[in-house]
Amino acid sequence: MAANMARRTSQCIFRSSRKMFSFPMRPRNTDQLRMSSINTEAFGAQDIVDQPKKRKQVRRMQSVICKKNRHDPAMERAAREGSLLVPLEAVQKEWKSKNEFSTTTKLARHYGIFKHIFNGEEFTATTRMSVTFGETDHVIHGNFLTPSQATIQPTVSYTCEDDSLWTVIFTNPDGNLIERETEFLHWMVGNIPGSRINDGDVLCDYLPPVPAHGTGFHRFVFSLLKQTGKLDLRSHVCIDGRDISSRTFSTAKFISDHKNNLTPAGLCFFQATWDESVTQTYMEKLGITEPVFKPKEFLTPEQIRKIVIREVSEKKYRNM
Repeated sequence: MAANMARRTSQCIFRSSRKMFSFPMRPRNTDQLRMSSINTEAFGAQDIVDQPKKRKQVRRMQSVICKKNRHDPAMERAAREGSLLVPLEAVQKEWKSKNEFSTTTKLARHYGIFKHIFNGEEFTATTRMSVTFGETDHVIHGNFLTPSQATIQPTVSYTCEDDSLWTVIFTNPDGNLIERETEFLHWMVGNIPGSRINDGDVLCDYLPPVPAHGTGFHRFVFSLLKQTGKLDLRSHVCIDGRDISSRTFSTAKFISDHKNNLTPAGLCFFQATWDESVTQTYMEKLGITEPVFKPKEFLTPEQIRKIVIREVSEKKYRNM
């Protein structure tokens, strides 16, 4: 019986293997790449050859780098001994030169910045903007900061021509308690000559982040707009900075009103939630008591059933 079982098993394996090898084999990727790299200029078909995709180019580049590293005895020894150091500054420099702007666009799309601030219009930044609170608290692309870290007006810098004009806007698309679907304006400076923000026209004084208690994380966005010339921005001046209704703002509408003179050029943003400094900012800067929002208490089905029974019992004995 065991012999018959072994014979049947061997027959199944042989049949399955024979059936498996009866399928036509696909050409390997290397064969396809070799075929696509054939020079067909002599046949007049140079334009119809498929160009390698970006993913293939990246893999080929990685393969070349790995092969080069494997043939470096000093690097191999350092990696084996755990003493190999990655040049982070060089990596950061290369990333900034090649991928920073495209990464900023992807993150802004992911966090809904284009949708809620620029009315769905997307753009790729062309100017690198650096925003720093104090000396060490940098605004990057959605990193977390606390309102207490942003109590003082930040330092904004960017590289540009000295004779160019710019506008910097700092808004919160999640914090307008007066009007929905609009932003809360925290700071705005227009007609900035070059990168000298202190010489620009202050349209709205700086107000630290004030995310209300119980509303979760808010997005705080810095927008850098390039001007074609000096603009008359008196209609956008925030007269009374203590009046929160005067800080209602729409970046998309502002750009639309000056569409022939403004172009989005830079973007960075961070996230923040309530802390104790918000209470102080409401009292000192706005002169009002901060609003507090509490989520509805969660009740399990068993707790709801007990509450209903208690209410029914109370009504029953109250009407006796």
